[in-house]
Amino acid sequence: MTADVVIIGGGFAGLAAAASLARNGAKVLLVEKKKFLGGRVYSIRDRRTGDWIDNGQHALMGCYHQTFDLLKEWGTEDGVLLQPQIDIPYRGAGGQRDRLRGRSLPGPLHLLGGLLSMRSFSWRDKWAAMRFGMQMKRKNAVKPGETVQQLCDRLGQPALLQRRMWGAIALSALNEEVAQADASLLQTVLQQAFFSSAADSRMGLPIVSLQKLHDEAAVDYLTQRQGKVLLGRRADRLEWKGDQISAVILSSGERIPCGACISAAPAPALAKIMQASQLEDRVPVPDLGASPIVSVYLWYERSFSDEAFCCLEDCAFDWLFHRSNFMAPNEHKTHCVCLLASAARRLQHLSRDALIQTAIEEVEKTHPEHPRLKPASASVFWEPHATFSTTPDQVKKRPGAQTELNRFFLAGDWIDVGLPATIEGAVISGNKAAAMAAAMATKK
Repeated sequence: MTADVVIIGGGFAGLAAAASLARNGAKVLLVEKKKFLGGRVYSIRDRRTGDWIDNGQHALMGCYHQTFDLLKEWGTEDGVLLQPQIDIPYRGAGGQRDRLRGRSLPGPLHLLGGLLSMRSFSWRDKWAAMRFGMQMKRKNAVKPGETVQQLCDRLGQPALLQRRMWGAIALSALNEEVAQADASLLQTVLQQAFFSSAADSRMGLPIVSLQKLHDEAAVDYLTQRQGKVLLGRRADRLEWKGDQISAVILSSGERIPCGACISAAPAPALAKIMQASQLEDRVPVPDLGASPIVSVYLWYERSFSDEAFCCLEDCAFDWLFHRSNFMAPNEHKTHCVCLLASAARRLQHLSRDALIQTAIEEVEKTHPEHPRLKPASASVFWEPHATFSTTPDQVKKRPGAQTELNRFFLAGDWIDVGLPATIEGAVISGNKAAAMAAAMATKK
């Protein structure tokens, strides 16, 4: 078994790299240690209800251009539903409600119109938000090493606005508490997702289980182009001489000669491979920390809201998704909701039962129209290593795709592509590594 390029890791970074190379005629072999693709974007069947549920509710945005290009290649783009305009309902623990609804105007005026119509912010808050937005369009608005909290304080953002607007965006997009999160990444998110075109700021929700967005479609795409996918096979080490990678050795003992190799594995897994290959000095892998996400799924006998989702204010959880209101027919047998908490260290002391009870109470507190029915079933997803920790110190340590070794490249949402750890960041990193590998191949 040989390959022009071996790709280690079958998450979105590895899948993007494989698709890019296969599209251009390379013979690709993708190795994934799990028995399914997707990395940290996957689905399992809930043993109580029989429904397929995701490892937390994932959301995309209209600015995920390279992600949507990849889904189109696979033929699964219809599995994501994009809003016509940005439209984010807010619900508070006291039953208060508000809504950020974009207007039919060019960006960023579409967002300004939505902000001005929000009831929970005073005119002072709205004027402060407009000043903040104008500052974020400046190239050097963020000071080196500045956190989101420090940035908001320096630019005079009121506490309510920090908590319900910039803090909510930072927590969700960067998966880190605002007192620790890197402000430069927030600026990038705001510029690309909210302050550009109206189309880019729309939220997109998968309407099928995540596994249906990739998995078989990605495998079919590769095999039709002379590629191959090995599932349930772990890459143990690399074989090399001088500056050249010559083969990948699997845990099964198989040796796969290759012209180039892309590692799309998570940082801890890559560190083990480098150590086993005696390459830890040549390809140092930084410890970027980890930030958790916890999701609680609840199944009710009947619906109690017509919303697709809402942002929760002053609650333990950050978002509530009414999955049955946007998922394709038959994806859920009864009304399924998912509550999600980013940077969820604040909840890690709670047991499974306590997390479920907290979620139930927050559904009831934020939905006064709720009939006080108890859920028929519940499930908890705890992802302790959902993303790297986006503190300024950790962000500075992110490596690029190029390594010291000839024809060995890195990809993944932890690689430095200027974005936080998102699906789009993973796809961009995979495409970048693939372009480098293809360019090296032409120099043979």
